[in-house]
Amino acid sequence: MLSTGRNIVVALAVLALSALTFFPVIAEAGGKKTYVFAVLPQQPPASMHALWIPLVKRLERELGITIRLKLYDSMSGFEDGLKRGAGDFVFSTPPQMVIARSCQKYIPLVRGNRELAGVLFVRKDSPVKSVADLKATEVAFVGERNLCSVMTRYSLSQYNTDLNLVPLFSGSTTNVYRNVLLGKVAAGATLDVDIERESPETVAQLRVIMTTPKVAPHPVSAHPRVPKALREKMTATLLKLSKEKDGMELLNRVRIGEVVPADYARDYKNLEKFGAAR
Repeated sequence: MLSTGRNIVVALAVLALSALTFFPVIAEAGGKKTYVFAVLPQQPPASMHALWIPLVKRLERELGITIRLKLYDSMSGFEDGLKRGAGDFVFSTPPQMVIARSCQKYIPLVRGNRELAGVLFVRKDSPVKSVADLKATEVAFVGERNLCSVMTRYSLSQYNTDLNLVPLFSGSTTNVYRNVLLGKVAAGATLDVDIERESPETVAQLRVIMTTPKVAPHPVSAHPRVPKALREKMTATLLKLSKEKDGMELLNRVRIGEVVPADYARDYKNLEKFGAAR
């Protein structure tokens, strides 16, 4: 009997922990809820916190809710959280939106208004003139799941000839440029907006040999457990902020920029063919 009782207690404890994992909306004293806003790691957590907390505080005031900003040390940790539904609201890459939709039915709310393209480039003095010249060479990407990586590798896979490329995941756009300019790889890939932000001195040393079709940029999405009224209010608030000077400053800090309403079928479903979900 005692053993059975202990087993029941253990089972209840496991269920309680599971509830915390799959239902991160946290009830506070007085019935007020805290919603978790998870953000993909683009910089160290301390830097991400400094960038994001002003926007989070503004959203709290506008929405009348408490938001806990959830940051990650690694992309794999962030994606594991997506698969578990660890965030009530999430800012992710488009390929990660596909993962979130597949695993937890996340709903995209808004996205940046400028579509993005992947850009494949070589050193300006490289003998490589076209994609076909890259056969059996090493190409640098930021990471396996980054938007530019998914888009560019998919576009390269559509060539009639088997290129047998070897991907090198470099960890940052800076490392991609460095590997190309130092001749450690034959080519590299980043987003078109990253090229535009790079210094003229660096860009002058590169030559673009392929640009992918454009896709919708990073979305802010919500887990379906978030009440519909709150999802709609979050959408309306972000749209309003993008029309205000101080609101745009907050959105630009976190590299979202001006936003428009997002729709999964229109904006992200086509990424499923890229193999973005697994």
